[in-house]
Amino acid sequence: MAATTLTPYEILQVKPLDSDFQLRVAYRLRIHELKKDRLNFPTNRKISPETFRLICRAYETLSDHDKRKIYDSTKEWTSTLPLTKYT
Repeated sequence: MAATTLTPYEILQVKPLDSDFQLRVAYRLRIHELKKDRLNFPTNRKISPETFRLICRAYETLSDHDKRKIYDSTKEWTSTLPLTKYT
């Protein structure tokens, strides 16, 4: 999967000054979209597994105060991680 040019804020559709609560609500709304999309036949799905991982990585980055502070100061983040990091 290629690296994305979107920011974590754009992926979750939130603003940099949004609260933790607003961030969590936005993440859950995005995940809910995914759940509805799973009801479609696999060839008709709009949201790929890669998109799901990207949403999760964006939330992981912004929900952790230290990671969010680093991202806000450097504007750099790792949008993908090797699968071995999760197993």
